Amino acid sequence: MRVMIDICYDGSKFEGFASQPHGRTVADTLAIVLEKIYKQPVSIFGSSRTDSKVSAKTQYIVFDPPFTIEPDNIVRAINAIIDKAIYCKSAQLVPDRYMPRHDVEYKTYKYTITREYRPMYRHLEYFIRHQLNVEAMQTAANYLVGTHDFSSFCSANTDVTDKVRTIFDLSVEQDDNQVVLTISGDGFLYNMVRIIAGTLIVFGLEKENPDLMQEILASKDRAAAYSTAPAHGLMLEYIKLKGSHE
Repeated sequence: MRVMIDICYDGSKFEGFASQPHGRTVADTLAIVLEKIYKQPVSIFGSSRTDSKVSAKTQYIVFDPPFTIEPDNIVRAINAIIDKAIYCKSAQLVPDRYMPRHDVEYKTYKYTITREYRPMYRHLEYFIRHQLNVEAMQTAANYLVGTHDFSSFCSANTDVTDKVRTIFDLSVEQDDNQVVLTISGDGFLYNMVRIIAGTLIVFGLEKENPDLMQEILASKDRAAAYSTAPAHGLMLEYIKLKGSHE
């Protein structure tokens, strides 16, 4: 049986989730810990990727253990030695060859903007001192709900050819000095959520008419959208898996 764990992490400490040649990543950190526990290298497979400095409240990961350890003991063993910027919430046995990334029903991200600069939350919020027009942002956001080609909201250096994705819900809500964007979809392109956030901020600052969002989407041109919002305001909030593995 394969083991699936659910972790959360402070992305400000890492250069993203996936392993890479340069920079410290969540996947590499976890792999080192599992090698210490099992006394041999263990390959891991995640349900989602997050960019450098992006945090996550949930991230499902599977691996094939070389020998059996009870799930509760796996959780305790990981948390005893892993970097404190990562926490293992749970572990369970899943079928051989089960891959959570193939079983994702939808993902939810949150992007947090604040007018009140709080140093202790600087890695979780994007500080903008100006008041944002939340109604205008929501009007613009509504054009993105549904199944569309999101080429306008994808980083130009991606190698993905199919850029059609479905957004199930995109809300913009004011909470005191914070504006929170919550977006749920079946999948997201490279930097897609951050480009959407950066573009919605332009409408929130009332620099453009929110109906322009319809033209930006239809253009399928990255140059038509606005700047990419900083990574530190973004949180992978929730991953809904199909079946009983969640």
